[in-house]
This record gives sequence, structure tokens and C-alpha cells, in this order.
Amino acid sequence: MILGADEKQTNNECLKPLLPGFSSESTLEHEEPCSLQYYFDNFFMCYTLKNQFINYYRYGQRPDCLSKWKDFVWCIRTKNRTIDEQQKMLRDKRLQKLAALKLGRNSEEIWSLRVHPLDSLFNRTNSSSHSSTC
Repeated sequence: MILGADEKQTNNECLKPLLPGFSSESTLEHEEPCSLQYYFDNFFMCYTLKNQFINYYRYGQRPDCLSKWKDFVWCIRTKNRTIDEQQKMLRDKRLQKLAALKLGRNSEEIWSLRVHPLDSLFNRTNSSSHSSTC
């Protein structure tokens, strides 16, 4: 599927709220409503054997499906509110997710920032440590 110029611009505008440095008030006037199907599928998939196995293999414990259930119930609650209350709830949820991403664990905890580039990354000056097989 090839997107036209108008569709590409719309897609880029939808991504702006996810980027750091944008305030919620200035970039969005209308939040997309939550999808009950999306949240239910996430909750249901959390209990599948494949997901249980992958999570246990990666993290050594069962996945936290309670958070998926809470998201699903939260989405149901938004459907019973007025438009203004829905928008406020959706905006707050999005900002909470962004804050959790910023405050959560990331690769900067593992990798240190390199200030200067490596000079001898591909330089094989020490030939005694590398045996030639050619």
C-alpha cells in the first residue's frame, strides 16, 4: 500500500505526541479512543502457552497479566464517560506510559556513553594475539 503525501503527513503528526519534548496540550486536541479489542487481545495473549514460555525463558518468572487486565478494565471505564472525561483519561494514560518509559530501565544503565571514538577498533597492530589461518 502506497501512502499519499496527505496520509504520510497525518501519520507523522500522530507520532509527535510520542516524542520527547512535546507537551500534551499543544500537540493534541483529540486523543484516539481506546480499543476494547486491542486490550482484550493483549490480556488473552498474556495467558497463552507461548507467551508464558517466552516470559519464563527471558525473565525467569511468569508474566504479569494483572496489568493487562487493569488496562482492559480501564478501557471499559473510558467508554462510560463523557467525551471530555474520556479525553482527559486517555491523555493521562498516555502521559503515564511516557513517564514510565523515561523512568524505567533502559540501555543507558548497561552501556556507558562513549565520548571519543575508538582509534584501534579494526587496527590489528598486535599480530601475536591473532593467529592467521589463511
